[in-house]
Amino acid sequence: MGLLFLPFLWAAGVELGRLLLSISAQGWRSWWIYATGGLVYFLIERVVGRPMWVYVFGHEVTHAFSGFISGAKIHSFKASSNGGEVKLSKSNGFIALSPYILPIYSMLIILFYAALKNWWPSPWLTYGFQFLMGSTVTFHVSLTFSAFHKRQSDLNVLGFFLSGVLILLGNALILGLLCVSLFKGTPSISRYLASLGKDSWVAWKQTAASLVWCAQHGPTYFSEWSATVKSWIR
Repeated sequence: MGLLFLPFLWAAGVELGRLLLSISAQGWRSWWIYATGGLVYFLIERVVGRPMWVYVFGHEVTHAFSGFISGAKIHSFKASSNGGEVKLSKSNGFIALSPYILPIYSMLIILFYAALKNWWPSPWLTYGFQFLMGSTVTFHVSLTFSAFHKRQSDLNVLGFFLSGVLILLGNALILGLLCVSLFKGTPSISRYLASLGKDSWVAWKQTAASLVWCAQHGPTYFSEWSATVKSWIR
């Protein structure tokens, strides 16, 4: 099942790469505060350690939030540096994988910034927002990679491979949307989505053409290759 999403993942990765190149071409003034926030978090993680309670709390809150909007009832909530658990009346793939895709703290920072900027239009608010966005996005990527590397039980709901593909796809889409929303000189969201759809269609066509070619010519090439290998062995 995960193979079906690989062309879409490829297209999302290509689009994200284009956006990052476009942002870098604008000059360091457009992204240095975001990068500083990410670097500061990285140094804190390396010197002090990962803030596991903060991660586990956000992880379980995201489970609870995704369960709530999916119509599940929340029976209990527990979070500590040693682990956490949310008991819901039902579960599905979205609930299981949402903490690995949705950067919950970045989303909260965006909400606070949107609420504050209307009555405090200070450049320092924008600088703080950019710094915290860089920090929280880096936090999300780092801890998601760590959880994936440890094969968390959430990843077994849909299977490890499919979960991995969907997590990579979701994060590529989230990062792409953040890029077009936060940086000037990038395409609008509608243009980004249109380009993503076009690249996905091209990827699907190329994949289908490759599968047809393999079905038509693969057995012949395999037979010839096998015969060649056998002649070498003899």
